[in-house]
Amino acid sequence: MDRSTGSVPSGRSVLAGLAGTLFVFAVTHFLPLPGTLHDVMSKNGGYKILDLQPAFSSEGVYQRLSSFGEAGREAYLQMMLSMDMVFPVVFTTFLALMALYAANRVHPQPLMRFLLLLLPFGYLIPDLAENLSIAWLIHDYPNRNDGLASALGYITAFKRICMYAAIFLPLVLLSLNLRSGRRRSK
Repeated sequence: MDRSTGSVPSGRSVLAGLAGTLFVFAVTHFLPLPGTLHDVMSKNGGYKILDLQPAFSSEGVYQRLSSFGEAGREAYLQMMLSMDMVFPVVFTTFLALMALYAANRVHPQPLMRFLLLLLPFGYLIPDLAENLSIAWLIHDYPNRNDGLASALGYITAFKRICMYAAIFLPLVLLSLNLRSGRRRSK
C-alpha cells in the first residue's frame, strides 16, 4: 500500500521504485567507492565475484576466494556487509510494489496472487543468505566450511530464479491483462 494515500501502489510509485533501484544499482556497482562492486573488482584482480558467477563446489568457491587475494577478500567482505545488504532491500521494495500493482490491476486467482506477492521475498531471503554465507566464508578464510561453500552456488541459482520470476510474472500478467482489455473493447 501507498502510505500517503492508503491505496494500492500507482504506476508512478512503481516507476519511482524502479528509478530508486536503478540509482542504487549504479552507485553500488559502478562508482569507485569503498564497498562497491567496482572497488572489489579493482582489488581482486578483476575476477568475477561469487554472486555474479556462482561456483557449485567447495573447491571452486575456495579456489576463487584464494585467487582474489587478501585485498580482494577484504573489499568483498566490506561489500557483503554494506552495499550488498542495501541493494537487495531496495530492489525487493521495487519488486513488491510491482507485484502489488499487478495483483491489484489483474485480480489473479488467490494462488497466483499469493505467488506473485511471495516472489520478491523469494529473491530477498536467498540473496541475504548468500551475502551472509559469503561474508562468513571470507571472514573465516583460510579455514574451510565445505558444506556452506558447496551450497552457495545453489543458493545463488535459486535467488536468480526467484528474481527473474518476480520481474517477469507481473509483467506477463499485466501484458495479458492489457491484451484481453483491448479485445473486450473491440
